Amino acid sequence: MAAASQNSARTLRLGKLVEWMPTRTVWLVRNAAWNLSGSFIPMIAAVAVLPVILSSIGKESFGVLSLILALVGYFSVLDLGLGRALTKLVAEKQAAGKRFEQCEIVWTGMAVLAALGSAAFLIVLPFAGLIAKRFLSVGPALQSETQTALKIAAAMMPLVLWSSALRGVLEGRQAFRRLNHVRVAMGLLTTLAPVAVLKFWNTLPAFVSILAAARLVTCVLYARTALKLLPELKTHRKIDPRVAKLLFHFGGWMTVSNVVSPALVYLDRFVITSIISLSAVAYYVTPFEAVTKLLYLSSAFAAVLFPSFSALSCAFTRQELHLEFVKGLRTVAIVLAPAVLFTLAAANPILRIWLGRDFSEHSTIILRILAVGVLLNGIASVPFAFIQGVGRPDLTAKSHLAQLVPYVTLCGVATAHFGISGTAVAWSMRALIDLTILLALVHRHMPRLGELPKQKYQGSSAGVESPVVDTV
Repeated sequence: MAAASQNSARTLRLGKLVEWMPTRTVWLVRNAAWNLSGSFIPMIAAVAVLPVILSSIGKESFGVLSLILALVGYFSVLDLGLGRALTKLVAEKQAAGKRFEQCEIVWTGMAVLAALGSAAFLIVLPFAGLIAKRFLSVGPALQSETQTALKIAAAMMPLVLWSSALRGVLEGRQAFRRLNHVRVAMGLLTTLAPVAVLKFWNTLPAFVSILAAARLVTCVLYARTALKLLPELKTHRKIDPRVAKLLFHFGGWMTVSNVVSPALVYLDRFVITSIISLSAVAYYVTPFEAVTKLLYLSSAFAAVLFPSFSALSCAFTRQELHLEFVKGLRTVAIVLAPAVLFTLAAANPILRIWLGRDFSEHSTIILRILAVGVLLNGIASVPFAFIQGVGRPDLTAKSHLAQLVPYVTLCGVATAHFGISGTAVAWSMRALIDLTILLALVHRHMPRLGELPKQKYQGSSAGVESPVVDTV
């Protein structure tokens, strides 16, 4: 009787799966489109207002501002991967229908990140003058303004980390439409608000103060959105040390990947500088920066797939998880392939029209080789999201660590023998190796049938909530 009941339940689940899966591609593409809008609309606005800001505050002040913002971005690494860990754990609890446990995860994550943000503030505050003089090499005329701006930027760090946490919560709830409404609003606010007041207040501290105010508004908007999706946050305010330990476990390994992965992507330009010349870097970096913008497409899909994999890994069966993986892999490949094929075919005229004959002669082959690597790297974002989504961020971190030394060696040898063409080949070969390793890891660690559900979670009396949350 028990076996018959289990078979009947499984048949019912598979029947529902047949109805559910055709809508997943539409859902995936729609949410990826929201992610792209959240990136591109603020980027277009920033490009449009850049000349106005530059002419108003001057080149030197603009350079200092850029460095300050880079420092803020660097200190955002202090979230130690907890934003992504929050996405995973919230997605798991959402799939299991455990709303109160989601609240514990959110409040614990916010408390930990508040502590980390306060630590960043206390680290930067007493050294603002030293950073301005030694690290940023600011001239005497801007010393005072830069120190004040740095202190304001340091005070902004808790807001930066809270934004990361709340964004992770919204991604875990798969509320990509609402999330990117806030991202677009924040992007437009941070670009247009400074322009509105530049005639009255065009100092560095003023500019950074406006950015800090925009961050505060962003945090409020994120928080309001999270409260609408999970109103229990108002009443169930519990901080659990066990949850903090779990967040650090996932976030720690994710941080390793977040640190090593950019090194793998950007080490090539330092190799070119040391082996060939600084001037050769321009012929390589220019097509590199252009073609890697295509990775925005794969990143938009991976951001949607990661919480989906997390939810499916704890509340559904192997068939559903496997189908979601294949669908994600196929969709990213279909989206990226036409753009890459166009780049391969039109590389020479694109470079000649954009940058002139000199660049087209030196960089056409570079652009074509890197385009192949970008396709491989973009497809690899799907197994990367899958492995982390099913709870093994240590595997991606170890894979990146294992690739580091061999890649640097390969890049050095290829550059020494074949110039920047060899560098491009080494970069694309690493992308191929990375994709191969990740696919092998997916095959090896794809959970066996019956292994996924009900081991971590027993669900709730309210039943299991649908993974597709933000449908309106």
